[in-house]
Amino acid sequence: MIQKIWLANGLLVLHMIVVGITVAGGVALFTGRFKKFHKKDYFAWAFIVCSFGQIISLLVTGSCIFTEWEKEIRLNADPTSSYSKTFLQEYLPFIPERFIQAVPYLTIGALGGAIIQIRYAIKRKKTNDNITEN
Repeated sequence: MIQKIWLANGLLVLHMIVVGITVAGGVALFTGRFKKFHKKDYFAWAFIVCSFGQIISLLVTGSCIFTEWEKEIRLNADPTSSYSKTFLQEYLPFIPERFIQAVPYLTIGALGGAIIQIRYAIKRKKTNDNITEN
């Protein structure tokens, strides 16, 4: 039982990191951070992976796979557990329901915006490299 709780808590930490990267990526989009993209921009890559993962999870399972796993582990460890909501509803209950329902669309929008900024950054770098070569 204790091992299951530790596993659920470890999954919770991983989930918090993924959510944090996704939220930070949305903020980074609006500050233009992805306009300065380069191949070793690990944060940009992490944001892309986390966002794609979230979208794929929502399309395949209808919810976040981390939430489902954590819920299952916690209920298995303690059948009286009251965890029945989403990650945001469970750990950040002050967030309005309408915002939580909009999260997938916000993620898709942020990912799309980041990809556009990154494409322009790569194009600009190629143009600058071609100019300096000539």
